[in-house]
Amino acid sequence: MKVLISLLIIFIPFLAFANGGPIDESHFRKTGNIRLLRTADVSLLKENLHIKVVGDFTEIEVEYHLKNNGKKQKVQYGFPVDAYETDWYPTQMGTRVFEKEKDFVKYFKIIEHDRELKITHWVLDSVYTAKSVQLFSRYPDNKKYTILRKWYATTIDFEQDEMKVIKVIYKVKNTLQDKDVGLRFTYFYSDRHFTYHLTPSSSWGDGKVGEFNLKIDVSDIALVSADFTVKGIEGLSNTNNIFSYYSKDYDLQKSDRIDIHYNYNHVRISPFIKKYDITNFVKSIKSSSNNETVQHLIDKSHQTSWTGSEGDWIEITLNELQNDKYHILIGCLLILNGDYASKEAFDKSGKIKKIGIVVNDTLIYDKDYWKNEKKNHVMTVETPVFKNLTDELMCGLANIVIDERHQFGLPDKIYKIKIKFLKTNKEAGEKFTLSELYLLGR
Repeated sequence: MKVLISLLIIFIPFLAFANGGPIDESHFRKTGNIRLLRTADVSLLKENLHIKVVGDFTEIEVEYHLKNNGKKQKVQYGFPVDAYETDWYPTQMGTRVFEKEKDFVKYFKIIEHDRELKITHWVLDSVYTAKSVQLFSRYPDNKKYTILRKWYATTIDFEQDEMKVIKVIYKVKNTLQDKDVGLRFTYFYSDRHFTYHLTPSSSWGDGKVGEFNLKIDVSDIALVSADFTVKGIEGLSNTNNIFSYYSKDYDLQKSDRIDIHYNYNHVRISPFIKKYDITNFVKSIKSSSNNETVQHLIDKSHQTSWTGSEGDWIEITLNELQNDKYHILIGCLLILNGDYASKEAFDKSGKIKKIGIVVNDTLIYDKDYWKNEKKNHVMTVETPVFKNLTDELMCGLANIVIDERHQFGLPDKIYKIKIKFLKTNKEAGEKFTLSELYLLGR
């Protein structure tokens, strides 16, 4: 087999904009196996590929066992990195996709016998066009973007019939499309995605690896991710969320890529919720039923809860929202929907599906401001998920039931909020459970 291609993921960092815009929108297209940039007869005897996902990043270490089948020669290998040229980084401003690279590629090294090799790099513009990876459907994007390619290259000296071990080590920021959307209080955090391309290039000969040893470590995100998937290689074994695979004479044309996709939203949003929590301004909280336990909703513990039925309501009365310097504006209200005391309790408990919100004495409208369209007075609550996390991270799993997008035109001074529970996922008359309530402002 001849030659190989390692992978990289490209990410494009953005700044937050006060009037709405991406806070960190990252696109990758693909990279692939290291490519032979000059004609040479070198075989790939073995490949050890280790992938570890940690938070928003993925660490990759790939080791290639190469054999020179000919006379003494210099062999040049290239590592392609393909990135989307988006509207946020227009070409008239220069090739900014690859500027400030450490924002999305933390490091990139090629090592031979514990010695870091010199890397040269260059960028090719308009290699092709392609659609972006869709991490969420709220902002569908069918546009094709121009693809830029950045090459990382190194030259390796081979003696006649010599064998070498080359390591490629790098850390990249995973694909994400977070948004700071206008008329919202909270940021929108998308899922995360990582792709490692295995498809051999035309210079691969038969496209087979003598030995292929793969390890994918997702143990870090398994602890905190609401859900995750690992796809692309059939026959993976899983031990404590470390996936592994081994094969001799592995044909890399069997799978064109390894895909890892996960939901990290609650981890990202939890610090935001903790920072802007103003629940201490609640003067009183009462409910139409089980009023003696309604205080559990603001006790900062997901181990306690309140139960109700369709038609019930909760009313929050607020003290003057004023600190030492300025008046505090309410921006967001969230509920931890379900009984989070345990997985068993969560699965059995009823969940809220539709609610109505009254602020002061005004019924809040659900509007689509982008289309200038009034919908109705009923808000649909997103389906909750369970994760056995700490109290600090648990708040990130709360469902937003009122946000600045719902508060357009409301008075700055809010003294009362009433939540009406209109529909649950249970039969009529059956109970639903809420574990916590978070009131945010600044």
